Amino acid sequence: MKLAQKFMIGLSCLGLSACMMGGGYMTSRLLHKNSTITFPSFKDTILHEQERALLQDYIGDYQVEKSWGNNVDNIALAQIRFDNNKVSLSVYPKDWTVPRFKMEFTMCIVVTSDDKYIRLKKVKQHLKCNGKTSDGFGTSMEIAKPGAESTGFSPNLEMFTSILVDGRQVPINQFEYALSYQGWHDSPTPLLGLKKIK
Repeated sequence: MKLAQKFMIGLSCLGLSACMMGGGYMTSRLLHKNSTITFPSFKDTILHEQERALLQDYIGDYQVEKSWGNNVDNIALAQIRFDNNKVSLSVYPKDWTVPRFKMEFTMCIVVTSDDKYIRLKKVKQHLKCNGKTSDGFGTSMEIAKPGAESTGFSPNLEMFTSILVDGRQVPINQFEYALSYQGWHDSPTPLLGLKKIK
């Protein structure tokens, strides 16, 4: 086999893997270094009394102590804010002074069940916020204080097995806080074990 043929096969495999892992997402990482991608909400975040009270526990800055599915973004710091009646999450890669993503959410709810769409399991109660981007796709975050039995969803980023196995639940009980977010419709949903620093 000629060298050119081997090169084309390798290039095809790389392209296939990019598509399988979210081609647009990967491309955006390469083309937008040191800049913030914002998912704006044009309305106030809907918060009822229970959600507003729980949100106060989660506003702050968080250092990432351990992560799963974070190898592309390499997030080292997360910030949760409530400004101008909007809940937002900003995530910073290591050594960045601006966030990689800033997500503004349209609604937050207190989660008390462990249905199949919830990524953080066996936590007493936690906050889930959802947003809607201009292209119609949704953003989300879940944040909780883990207990002894708590687990979080770790996405499977392996190119071939991810077709069959989406991910798995991993223990998160050794962390002060746990966060899972999605900021891009074809991106993984990283799971972060956090320590509150501010």
